[in-house]
Amino acid sequence: MERETFQCPFTFSFQSTDDFDIFVEKGERIKIEETIQTIYFPNETDQASIKIPVYRSRERCHNFSRNCEKIAYVSVDVPNSIAGQEIKVKVTFQFKRHGMRITAVSEDINRTKTAFIRYHRNSIKKFRKINK
Repeated sequence: MERETFQCPFTFSFQSTDDFDIFVEKGERIKIEETIQTIYFPNETDQASIKIPVYRSRERCHNFSRNCEKIAYVSVDVPNSIAGQEIKVKVTFQFKRHGMRITAVSEDINRTKTAFIRYHRNSIKKFRKINK
């Protein structure tokens, strides 16, 4: 049996160093329970935590400076940098029937943070932050 799909009403992205990384575009068909994973790297080596902001836009594509709004963020602790060690956080976006679950995992120190964004046809209700 094929999974149910829906047409995404927005372009969703998260902010990397100085640009947006788009993970789904407006109008794209998304399967319920589909997941998209990416790796997020800290901007500075001495960061104690990483805040991963998530944005939406009503346009098919958007750029960093306009036509988008921050709708949520997930903040996760990261370990102190050790010489030669690359700090990274695995970020998963999972599409549900009524919203999107964003999970950030700092595997080096076994920390996980999750946020859930509810989306509707023309708007997104305020997300609720879930800590694990």
